Amino acid sequence: MNNLFVSYDLYKPGQPYLPLEMAIKSLGTAIKVHQTFWYVKSSATAAEAKNRLIVAIDQNDTLVVVDATNDTVATYNVKPEAAKLLQANCKVFGLSLQDILGRSPMQSGLTRKPSLRDLRLSEPAQTSILPQPHFRLSDIFKK
Repeated sequence: MNNLFVSYDLYKPGQPYLPLEMAIKSLGTAIKVHQTFWYVKSSATAAEAKNRLIVAIDQNDTLVVVDATNDTVATYNVKPEAAKLLQANCKVFGLSLQDILGRSPMQSGLTRKPSLRDLRLSEPAQTSILPQPHFRLSDIFKK
């Protein structure tokens, strides 16, 4: 099962949210975190979820689906530079677990798939962790 995060903007005034919300709920166990931001436990990938959700929105609307389990992202109608940035940095805060730990998971002695929990269990990273360039969410989505 995948941990999906779905964010969207519907731009047409008065556009109903219900069709999209029903489509999101059809992906799996879903919970609305904010007005247009959802968490979904689903067997769908980011790309599969995006393809199932875009049928419920207009051509001028925007959609981002992040699969935090598999470190992938799928976008619809977002600015090209935003989509490129998301694709290039689809990792934990723009960093891989190896970047954060300063070594590969196997060097860490992990015998299972690493998780964020491992960050609390390890010593500080030996590598320098610099923040990614800051951007506003409004810069990501087309106006």
